[in-house]
Amino acid sequence: MVDLFFERKMAKWKVTLVCLVVGVVLLTVSFLLIPDMSENINLAGCYILLGVIFLIPLGLCYKVSIKKLILVSLIVWIYISLGLFLGIFVSFFFNDYHVLITFIVQTSCHVLYLILFRKFIYNIFIRIFEEMDSQVELKFLITSFITYATLIAGSYALIFNDYDWIKLCFVVLFGVDVSMYFSIIINLIDVTQSRKTMRTMVYIDGITKLPNRNAFIADFNEKVEKNDKFCIVFIDLDRFKSINDEHGHNAGNRYLKFFADYVKEYFPEDFFYRIYGDEFLLLSNDEKFEIEQKMKHCQKAIKKEKFLNGMFLGFSFGTVSYPDDGVSREELVMKADQKMYSEKQGKTENRIFD
Repeated sequence: MVDLFFERKMAKWKVTLVCLVVGVVLLTVSFLLIPDMSENINLAGCYILLGVIFLIPLGLCYKVSIKKLILVSLIVWIYISLGLFLGIFVSFFFNDYHVLITFIVQTSCHVLYLILFRKFIYNIFIRIFEEMDSQVELKFLITSFITYATLIAGSYALIFNDYDWIKLCFVVLFGVDVSMYFSIIINLIDVTQSRKTMRTMVYIDGITKLPNRNAFIADFNEKVEKNDKFCIVFIDLDRFKSINDEHGHNAGNRYLKFFADYVKEYFPEDFFYRIYGDEFLLLSNDEKFEIEQKMKHCQKAIKKEKFLNGMFLGFSFGTVSYPDDGVSREELVMKADQKMYSEKQGKTENRIFD
């Protein structure tokens, strides 16, 4: 399980051998010492406390700070303790039955809890562990210590019913534990919000709210990894400079936003990006001929739209397909740009001729 979090310094079989030797030594020592201990000792807590010694070989076998190693170990010990206590307490209800029934019930509880613990590790804890910053990590570490102490105090409170001070310790520790977890949750929410804000800044264009060049690169690479066939359409607005020159940059920004919203609605199943200035890219899973026909229909339709008391000036485009026209992102975008430029030049020549 430690392999999920940290990088090994040695081969896996060597790590297993080291841990096995330490485990045998610990069990041997504990069996020699426990008969001489008090009958009222909490054996579950005792065995897990002995497990602290495992931090030494794990620290030697893995590239990890001692703080992170203690944190992961505490989480594992807490959930193991909960599983042990759950199995023991549930089995109390079957004491009047045959000992085999009690054994089956207790073992079933352990197996069920192990499955839930595994899901917790894979689905929740690894994600939290990766996202937490140093401040949250320290709080998590302190909270884990308090939680483990709460479990030990709680188990003693159930065993030694005559000691009110143990019950008081359990209640106080439990209250501190809950408040610390709320604090951690708040910190994690702040971290998540900060990451969402950073992602928006990195992948979203501020004017059109479209995905930007970084998002296009990420989506392109993902499609290539999946061996998808797709088309790239390079789009450039016609005479956009005249909008800025005659009406100002605010009007130009509204013009870009209008175009972005129109095309996004016209191609709802495709990926649309603003790359730079008045340049856009479209990623489509349609065939090349099909997407070109759609783009021509869009060209005709958008020219009927009014903007600033005049008709929309239109756009030019060029289309390439992956992998038929190329396999690298730079090559495909360059070819699509060249095709777009040829179309734009044709429009310019027609206007001059007219």
